[in-house]
Amino acid sequence: MGLVLVGILGLAVDFSRAQSIRTRMQNAVDGAVLVAERLSNRTIEERTTAALAYFNAEMGGLANDAQFSLFALEDGGHRATGRMPMELSLAKLIRNEDWNISVAAQAMADASPPIEVVLALDNTGSMSGDMNTLREGAQTLADFLLSLDGDTVSVGLVPFNA
Repeated sequence: MGLVLVGILGLAVDFSRAQSIRTRMQNAVDGAVLVAERLSNRTIEERTTAALAYFNAEMGGLANDAQFSLFALEDGGHRATGRMPMELSLAKLIRNEDWNISVAAQAMADASPPIEVVLALDNTGSMSGDMNTLREGAQTLADFLLSLDGDTVSVGLVPFNA
């Protein structure tokens, strides 16, 4: 019974450690794929080198055991993957096999997320002489933003008077 309890405790410890490593590697891969996408006007070799350098810097000492791959997607953008074996500690009592931790991320420069802009318009007494200019400026900015893509852009106006 003691062996089973130690094995279960080992699983809990190893699972917690695996989650920590996975989070760190996901952050590293996310940043690396963004680096590659920002350099999309350069060769794939230069993008891969820059992305790998970022990944290694974020992973620190864990980078020695990790594998990183970067792929240019056919329709634009990049996909990056990271993979790393994790040796088990006490959980070896239950299963004597390394866990493989894998993560992936994708970035596309032309992807247009929703844009939300809120303008806080000062309509206190100090603006009494400039209220028409304020209205025209807010209208011009709102018209420009909404012309980008009306389905993914929202503009809000909030009066500020106190």
